[in-house]
Amino acid sequence: MRPRIIIVGAGFGGIAAAQALRTADAEIVLIDRTNHHLFQPLLYQVAGAALSPADIATANRALLRRNRNTRILMAEASGVDAAARELCLADGRRLPFDYLILATGAAYSFFGNDQWREHAYVLKSIDDALAIRAALLSAFERAEQCDDPAERQRLLTFAVVGGGPAGLYFALLMKRDWPDLDITVFERNQPDDTFGFGVVFSDQTLDIFKAADEASYAAIRDNFAYWDDIEVHFKDSVHRVSGNGFCGCSRRSLLLLIQARARQLGVELRFGEEAADIEALKTSYDLVVGSDGINSRIREGWRDRFQPEVDLRPNHFTWMGSTRPFDAFTFFFKETPHGVFIAHCYQYQAGRSTWVLETDPDTFRMAGLGAMDEAASAAFLEGVFAEELQGHRLITNRSLWRNFPMIRCRNWVVENVVLLGDAKATAHFSIGSGTKLAMEDAIGLHQAFHQAGLQVADALALFERSRREEVEKTQHAADVSLVWFEQLGRFWDFEPLRFAFGLMTRSKAITYDNLALRAPGFVAASTFFEPETTRSQPRMRSAMPADTRIAWISSGVFARRTCE
Repeated sequence: MRPRIIIVGAGFGGIAAAQALRTADAEIVLIDRTNHHLFQPLLYQVAGAALSPADIATANRALLRRNRNTRILMAEASGVDAAARELCLADGRRLPFDYLILATGAAYSFFGNDQWREHAYVLKSIDDALAIRAALLSAFERAEQCDDPAERQRLLTFAVVGGGPAGLYFALLMKRDWPDLDITVFERNQPDDTFGFGVVFSDQTLDIFKAADEASYAAIRDNFAYWDDIEVHFKDSVHRVSGNGFCGCSRRSLLLLIQARARQLGVELRFGEEAADIEALKTSYDLVVGSDGINSRIREGWRDRFQPEVDLRPNHFTWMGSTRPFDAFTFFFKETPHGVFIAHCYQYQAGRSTWVLETDPDTFRMAGLGAMDEAASAAFLEGVFAEELQGHRLITNRSLWRNFPMIRCRNWVVENVVLLGDAKATAHFSIGSGTKLAMEDAIGLHQAFHQAGLQVADALALFERSRREEVEKTQHAADVSLVWFEQLGRFWDFEPLRFAFGLMTRSKAITYDNLALRAPGFVAASTFFEPETTRSQPRMRSAMPADTRIAWISSGVFARRTCE
């Protein structure tokens, strides 16, 4: 008589055991409380309505249809009588066995706090997933149909993917004004992981932050280094231009300050955790915010719908730091046998400064930088800028050479998903507006929710409609600025004062008249606006529009002035 082998449980272990015994000369009985095998890791997708039960469950009989020696029994085991060699079933039956394989999996534990069970959803079966799904979808429906702002706030759930400045700032602003909102921020890195060194804000941007959230503004203000001047070092000359008004802040400090404010307000911060894919997120949350940076998973997950355009620019750059102090935002232009290197430098806290090093493709190749690692690149650049470093060393932090990606998206909003910050649009570092754009995006989206009364679809449409023009203006200024640095050779033979003037006005954000108000002495010395024959005559205001004057200075085309 053939031996009887009973397998309890049709999970991965039980099914694997039955398959392994398929050719055994034995009677195999597979017992499970359900009649299907379940891929449990995807239950959350069923709960979130991203998948149907049929996508993750297969009938046990279908899986074992080729097992001639196997019988499937839907039943629940309640105990084992080892002495009698019998399996006890919940319905009172007893099944004799020669061999018993227990593959029953695990059960939920509430660590001795069984009172938690009534407040927690268990997710071990299709029925559990469908119960969560029903609760979730009905909450969405109630929120959609609810006219009571307080009740709608209680029902809405927001997921923010990316714990950078944009995502964190949006989350804290929303939680501050609607405390009952359920807001979760997912960040793949740890709280104090940050790449880069400092960030830059203008006086105008700080005023915007102050109006948006006084508490976080005060924390940032107490941690920044302030300067008013821009200094240009070109061909053994130094020109200093006042009236600019900027502050530098450690990126790490900025993130920790915003994290603390968000946590204080009740935002759930999940660090070291990858968010689910976009299809799962959009069905599990009323709003999904993609603030996950230049390499956004959210944007790339729906690339065909957001329709991004990416233009990798030719110049190479790397972010480094130093202990050399500065009292002005400083540009160094250094000519070497390989070509020209540019350093964009500013202090962001006591004893720490950012150095963004940039060069053109030919110089990069001639210097052999493509074959150098991080440490070798830093050592090479310390040689290039030895005089400027004044005995200080360069500091690296994932300081890899890159090409700047100009990113634009045709669509910022798709269904209930919105992109913020670098995920949707980048601005070149030469105008220092990346973090500014990101945080102002957060403010703009927050304001849109106020105007739309927490109606998600209306708020997202309003955000894209009202914010796009301002972002594109900043991007245009940044694009013009980066092209100026790419075409540096066109201006290299300028006399130093004229070169400095072109640098200051390169993006058109600062006009001739604006610069005259900021730094009248610097503009008064700029006699290159006048032909040689008129330089001894009284200075007269040009009839040429300011934008035209700036255009030919920035492009390197010398034109004559006409007098009124």
